[in-house]
Amino acid sequence: MLTSGFAQVSYNLHQVEDNSIKIDGILNDIAWQDKEISNSFIQTFPTDSLPAQRSSEVKMAFDQRNLYVAVRCYTPSDDYQVNTLIRDFSFPRTDAFAVFLSPRNDGTNALSFAISPYGSQREGIVANGGLFGVTTAWDSKWNSAVQRDSLGWTAEMAIPFKNIRYDPRDTLWSVNFARNDLQINERSTWSKVPVNFNVASVINYGQLVWKDPAPKTKANVNLIPYASAGLKLDYGDPSKTEATNLSKVGLDAKIGVSQSLNLDVTINPDFSNVRVDQQVINLDRFSVFFPELRPFFTENSDLFSDFGFRRIRPFFSRNIGLSSGSPVNILGGLRLSGNVSDKTRIGLMTMQTEGTADERNLESENYTVAAFQQQVWNRSSIGAILVNKQAFNGARSISGQRNTVAGLDFNLYSKNNYWRGKIFYHQSFEDGFEIDGGAQAVWLNYDDGKWQFAYNHEYVGSNYSAEVGFVPRTGYFRFEHFVIRNFFPKKKNSVVFNHTPKIYYSQYWNSEPTLEGFDRFLSTDLNAWLGYEVTFMNTASLEFKVRELQTQLMQDFDLFGNGDPISADNYRYRDASVEWQTNRRKDFVFSGLVQGGQFYDGTLLSYRANLSYRGWRPWIVVDLNFRRDEIRFDEREDDSPMLIGSNIAVSFSQKIQCNTFVQYNTQLNNFNVNTRFQWRYAPMSDLFFVYTDNYFDDFRAKNRALVLRLSYWW
Repeated sequence: MLTSGFAQVSYNLHQVEDNSIKIDGILNDIAWQDKEISNSFIQTFPTDSLPAQRSSEVKMAFDQRNLYVAVRCYTPSDDYQVNTLIRDFSFPRTDAFAVFLSPRNDGTNALSFAISPYGSQREGIVANGGLFGVTTAWDSKWNSAVQRDSLGWTAEMAIPFKNIRYDPRDTLWSVNFARNDLQINERSTWSKVPVNFNVASVINYGQLVWKDPAPKTKANVNLIPYASAGLKLDYGDPSKTEATNLSKVGLDAKIGVSQSLNLDVTINPDFSNVRVDQQVINLDRFSVFFPELRPFFTENSDLFSDFGFRRIRPFFSRNIGLSSGSPVNILGGLRLSGNVSDKTRIGLMTMQTEGTADERNLESENYTVAAFQQQVWNRSSIGAILVNKQAFNGARSISGQRNTVAGLDFNLYSKNNYWRGKIFYHQSFEDGFEIDGGAQAVWLNYDDGKWQFAYNHEYVGSNYSAEVGFVPRTGYFRFEHFVIRNFFPKKKNSVVFNHTPKIYYSQYWNSEPTLEGFDRFLSTDLNAWLGYEVTFMNTASLEFKVRELQTQLMQDFDLFGNGDPISADNYRYRDASVEWQTNRRKDFVFSGLVQGGQFYDGTLLSYRANLSYRGWRPWIVVDLNFRRDEIRFDEREDDSPMLIGSNIAVSFSQKIQCNTFVQYNTQLNNFNVNTRFQWRYAPMSDLFFVYTDNYFDDFRAKNRALVLRLSYWW
């Protein structure tokens, strides 16, 4: 059993008769009467040394089909902080109760199930020991109900065993319960979690002791067929005079191969219901990272997508089914993932795309990824990955159109979670072994809650090519360091939670001589800054930052795409910024940033603002955002790219929601309207109506699409 050093708490789990618990949110079933009560919750915010101000009582039980959780959350007020009724709500910004389960008891991975006082569900996966919280991309069918009364609120959960990967021979799981009570700005857990740790931190879970044997589940098969109908009009392309038919039929399947291995199958997938990207203004020379939003790729994705660093990824699933931002039809795919033993995880995925007969003339391509992860010591792991992309002409592979990347990663997690680190080496292959075709890095981080130190160095060879990954730049060395010191005021009733001075340094060097005549080890980029952040007890924050920057342009940089580039030269410049956010629990929430200073051989004044109104919660939430960058040059054309956006989320009920996203981006010459209506007519089964409209920034029509999509979870 992995422990965090605190006194271990445990819960004794007993079996009840099948169907003896009715999921109605009323805790009056006879089966609950003699069950153990866990009610000694401890604050994890604003302190980690005091009992919770408001009591919470939890009970658990199981039968042959479900694991049951019952909770009573006491509160004298019915003014719940619940912004929306959507599924997979934000736990830190919602009054809610969550249970965390780690069947493998490995100190690294877990599942999370949460519910709000209005009955909205949230489930997700905890990876990397819970350092970054819960990933809600994982979907699972489970049952719950909530009741609100004069004492507070109660909830019951029924979590099917067939949706949990576990070994029935294990008699000891890890478990924790968490309650977020924003009415008094308190977060508490059953098993103590330090204030500087995420509430999902796996090493801080207590014990779940099976007093009766866990049931053996049969192979679980879920079929999810779908059908969609739609049309797209492209006004910006004179050659397309007729509407494009977007109708499709396909199938997703989830097959439990064993108690801990799962096979996902997709045939002719359709992602028309996926929300659109939030646009950005990019003032950098390199590509912007956009997250993967398609469900098939996001569920259980950590086994494949966590290799390397955020900007040195050998595998990035967003490259499958997209070419230069345009969709490519995916014929189908398979993904096998899970545990083959308590400490060994495997993943195997293959996807096939269809060739195009349009002006892009793209070949059919196969994408295959194999991943392996072995836990070592207490919580650390060694991982291996192989990524292969191969073009096909019919059933025959095309010689010379293959890209392969192989890599090894070591991930360090100390027993007390203070030390984290990563070492990796990845090598790309095209026509055999590529000289200078590797990427490697060493990262080490120490964080005890007060002090945080980090060291990182990277090297990416000039011939490193990860076509299925995300590697925006190659041919460089990089060193990166930062130091953070958290000060927690000891004064009682202080309005400040903590204040934090920060020092950061990052520098890139050219790794090889260039065609432009620049020498090796030439400094190409420097970013060094001093910062000071204050976080208040009421969740507001304020941060100041001063930066020193240096950029060596190897070639002219046409920032605005107007034919008037910034000349290749060495530039040093400075800027300063202030960023703030108001109390997140209020009806009006405002955040903003003002940044000003030098920019290459000109000046930059940047404004960013976000305003949220939640006075109609949980039915309507309105978000408005604005960004403008005023860039001025003495000898070149000035520009002021601007981004304006709004997001209006309407919850008619837990089953019916409508979301309208509007974005106006002068840098991309685009005005976008996206409306998505969702009706969850049965558990995990949806009817989507999606309308998308794009205009040029002078409001001439660009393209328009309308899609109706129906799916059913069998």
